[in-house]
Amino acid sequence: ETRPLRTREGDELRVRGREGEEVRFSRAAARRAGTLADWLEDTGGDGVFSAPPVPTAALRLIATALEQEEEAAAAAEEREAAEEKEEEIRACLDTLIVAKDEEEEEAAGPDGGGGGAALGACSLSELAEVITGANFLAANAAVALASRELDRRLEGKGVGELREALGAAADLSEAEA
Repeated sequence: ETRPLRTREGDELRVRGREGEEVRFSRAAARRAGTLADWLEDTGGDGVFSAPPVPTAALRLIATALEQEEEAAAAAEEREAAEEKEEEIRACLDTLIVAKDEEEEEAAGPDGGGGGAALGACSLSELAEVITGANFLAANAAVALASRELDRRLEGKGVGELREALGAAADLSEAEA
């Protein structure tokens, strides 16, 4: 009996070859073979698919080829998803860079602040996420830009205002307050 590559229990189907021996296919790999895909759709993969004209040795090779094809397709999908995510991150960083450039080119604004339009609309928690994420990505320019915006928003605030802005208003006991 040949087991499919990288499958979980119950995520495979059995195909019986000419000699009566069963070969296991993952469902994903079986979907790449039209006849097995149709059988899977019709039966849900319950039971054993009989392929009397196909020698068991050939079924093993087919199963291996389909598993490898499935793995290659899955790897390609993962690469594509990673590239899309990378593009999203680049677009976000481009927005931050444009905002930084605008900040440097224009006056800081009526309140004397800065940080660009992109970060100006962020909440404090979103700014913290931007700083954390940019730090993780070693995007120093984005860390600096978001940090300046955070600093601008907290500048000149007293202890009570800082506690309220940072959501720490009720973290002291009555005795400490």
